[in-house]
Amino acid sequence: YNNGVREGPYVYYYSNGDRGEEGTYNNGVREGPYVWYYSNGDREEGTFENDVPEGPYVLYFPDGGKEEGTYKNGTRVK
Repeated sequence: YNNGVREGPYVYYYSNGDRGEEGTYNNGVREGPYVWYYSNGDREEGTFENDVPEGPYVLYFPDGGKEEGTYKNGTRVK
């Protein structure tokens, strides 16, 4: 925190202790690369702009498969 505002790298965990999300705060909003860890074992990598996912993402599945797509204004578009 910087003057009560989130700033810098962060890691969030699920209540069971598993990693849930990691990324960076800039002046209280998520900015830059992120990784989301879903409870079903999927992992998503992408970028935040002004606290919403924006641009390309890759979703990795536990079986080795993956899905690639794009976020526009926080919504997945293909």
